[in-house]
Amino acid sequence: MVREWQYWTLNKLEILQGYLPAFNIASKRSSERVYLDLMAGQPENAAAGTGQMFDGSARIALASDPGFTRLAFGELQHFALLEDDLRRRFPDREFTVYPGDCNETIGQMLADVADVNWAPTFAFLDQQGAELHWSTMEAIARFKKAGLTKAEQWILLSPTMIYRGVQGTNGHLFAARVDRMYGTSAWRHI
Repeated sequence: MVREWQYWTLNKLEILQGYLPAFNIASKRSSERVYLDLMAGQPENAAAGTGQMFDGSARIALASDPGFTRLAFGELQHFALLEDDLRRRFPDREFTVYPGDCNETIGQMLADVADVNWAPTFAFLDQQGAELHWSTMEAIARFKKAGLTKAEQWILLSPTMIYRGVQGTNGHLFAARVDRMYGTSAWRHI
């Protein structure tokens, strides 16, 4: 079942669709370019209210021209649907789908592309609330070979979602998730 999203999700993915080719053009001297998508979601989505269908981030990354040479997609819930769709649409492309919590699969994801840790790397970390752990973002930052530029990380941090989460019924549990995401509880005084 296709999930409906508000306009900002379509807007965010349109920005991603425009940026990925630019990232690869800027990296064109490199024989390898790595794309990491920790929460790839469903392959296709719908705009709330209009029903307009639009591609998810994994399809966008695989369709990018110029393209990435190594692609890794993490997905907790829809991994089988995602992999089936991508293999059908992009039969000649190599990529890996990692089922499970990205905070647990990030080690394997990075290990599988460690042979190209010198290559330009783009990581899309598109969380809904506070699912990422600080240690996951640190692992991506440490991934690149010493002396080279760091992996570029696009991280969705939604102050509105954090506020709603901590004000909710289980606000103390959500606040603990935010602590793990920021790697500290210092944000709470804000």
